[in-house]
Amino acid sequence: MKFKNMFSPIQIGPMTVKNRFVVPPMGNNFANSDGTWSDESVAYYGERAKGQFGLITIEATVVHKGAKGGPKKPCLYDDNSIESLKKITDACHAEGAKVSIQLQNAGPEGNAKNAGAPIQAATAIASADGRDIPEEVSTEKVYELVKGYGEAAERAMKGGADAVEIHMAHGYLVNSFMSPRTNKRVDEFGGNFENRMRFSRLIIEEVNNWPVDSVKKSREDCVYIEVWSPNDTYRDLYCLIAHARGTKDENIMG
Repeated sequence: MKFKNMFSPIQIGPMTVKNRFVVPPMGNNFANSDGTWSDESVAYYGERAKGQFGLITIEATVVHKGAKGGPKKPCLYDDNSIESLKKITDACHAEGAKVSIQLQNAGPEGNAKNAGAPIQAATAIASADGRDIPEEVSTEKVYELVKGYGEAAERAMKGGADAVEIHMAHGYLVNSFMSPRTNKRVDEFGGNFENRMRFSRLIIEEVNNWPVDSVKKSREDCVYIEVWSPNDTYRDLYCLIAHARGTKDENIMG
């Protein structure tokens, strides 16, 4: 079997990637306990850039204080990590690679001990048997969480990232709103399909509307999403991609 296009460039929104080889976001526990990236992190991603991967996606990075899923997770809920992120993006860009960063809130899949705060979700339903029961996020807090994604995306751009990936899968916070199993809310974020998708749609809008002047980049910088778990549907995925592109749902497969 021949893969004729593997070494050819590809256009992802406004971003041109030099080939089709991608490093996915994989947790490596190299981050410092304060949420900054370590010298090991810089070396880890830099070596993959030297291997000529076209796009390198940095591991799940925490967007809200109190939402860490592990003790050595990188964080972008404040400005302290921007400088260490810039070391990674500089190392990757020097080899011609593009860099994206996955934005995540562990939600009900998190750990209160690691997070230093109670875990939260759409509804007070455990993500699986034997797991801690999360606190239900208040309606007011949902809107605050949305802003946190936009702020984290802005910090990612300040740190030199070319794109952000919004983690909406695997039972984490956003996914807990999408699934009818874990979302029993009675406000504007629960109930029918449109309401359950509202949180994710607002996040996409917030990230797409970060202040352009603050990062000196186009408002069309690349935003993409990860949505998949046994509780997701293709309809969820298609609607979100459509929303990110600013197209109608029926245009997704075109």
